Amino acid sequence: MKTTSSSFYISIILVLTISLKTHSQTEIDSILKIHENSNWKVSIDSITAEEFKTIYAPPPPTEEPLDWNPTSTLQQKITEFPKSIIIEDSCCTLKAIDKDIKLCNLKDKYSRKRSSFNLQEIQGDYLVFKEFNNGKHTYIGYNPETKLHFYSLNYPILLNENTMYSFSKRLKKAQFEIYHIEQDLYFGFHCSDWEVLDVFEKQNIFYINLSYNKWPSKFKFLKLKLSKK
Repeated sequence: MKTTSSSFYISIILVLTISLKTHSQTEIDSILKIHENSNWKVSIDSITAEEFKTIYAPPPPTEEPLDWNPTSTLQQKITEFPKSIIIEDSCCTLKAIDKDIKLCNLKDKYSRKRSSFNLQEIQGDYLVFKEFNNGKHTYIGYNPETKLHFYSLNYPILLNENTMYSFSKRLKKAQFEIYHIEQDLYFGFHCSDWEVLDVFEKQNIFYINLSYNKWPSKFKFLKLKLSKK
C-alpha cells in the first residue's frame, strides 16, 4: 500500500494558508478605497469577531466643561497669542508655519456663497475649529504656540500632541483617516455601502468594526498597524 509522505501534507497546509491570506487580503482591497494622498505605510488584516471583542476597549465618555464658552475662550487665546491668531472684521486668521488659514463668517447675497466657523473645543494644545463652506464642513486643528495645523474630514481625535485620527459613521460611505502632524504622514480610506461602527486604538494599533449596509448584513473586523515613524 502506498503511503503519503508528511511533506505532502505540509505542502497542502502551506498552500491553503497562502490561499486564505490571499483571499482575505483581496476581500479587504475590494472593500477599502485608499485615499490617493496617503503616504503612511500601513498593514491591514482581518480579525475575527471574537478577537475584536477580546481586545475591545471603548473610549471613555467625553464631557464638555461646564464653563465652556467658545467666544470668550477664543478671545483668551487671541490675547495670549496675538501674533498667531488675528481677528479682522468677520474673519479669523490663523498664522500657520507654511501659510495663513483664513476662517470667515460671510454671506454673499449675489453669489449665494456662504461660510462660517466656530471653535468646537480645545484638545491638548490644539484649537479645533469647524468651518462651513457652501454646505460642506471641515475641521481645522491649530496650535497657536507651534503654529502647526491639520485638516480633518470628520471630527478629530488627538492621540497625542502629534497624531490625530478621525472616522465617519455615515451610511453608504464610511471614512477613516490618521495623520502625523509634525512629520506630515497621512493615511485614509473610505468604503461605499459600509458603516464604521467603532474604532479604537491600543498600543499604536487601530481596530475597526465595519457593518455592511446591504442585504445580507455582515460585519468586518480590521486590524490596522502603522509603520514606524
